[in-house]
Amino acid sequence: MVELTAAERRAISVLAFMMFRMRRNQSAEHYYRALAKFCSPGSREYRQAMAGLAAVAIDTGSADKAQAAIREAMSAGALSSQDSALLLMKAQSLWLQGRTEEADAALQEYRFLSGTRKEH
Repeated sequence: MVELTAAERRAISVLAFMMFRMRRNQSAEHYYRALAKFCSPGSREYRQAMAGLAAVAIDTGSADKAQAAIREAMSAGALSSQDSALLLMKAQSLWLQGRTEEADAALQEYRFLSGTRKEH
């Protein structure tokens, strides 16, 4: 398999994000999938590619696809506070399915990992 440099992988990541922001979700998904293929599973770049796929899926209302990408991103081990956004996306995808209690649990896990507190 061809290997890409860090700069080339970064360029694909930026392009994927730009496509997502422009609501060109099919193109964004294509680039995020390509990026994932060129990253080591479990690496930060791989998690970011999976998070991008999850964001695209949430944006298009595809909760099942989002959850699959989130599970893949989270399968590499314990999450750091930098990965806490994955929990927000998990909550969003569960909410899309009407699974509000599970969505709330994911939100609470996010708050714990990110160090934020619920204001009363």
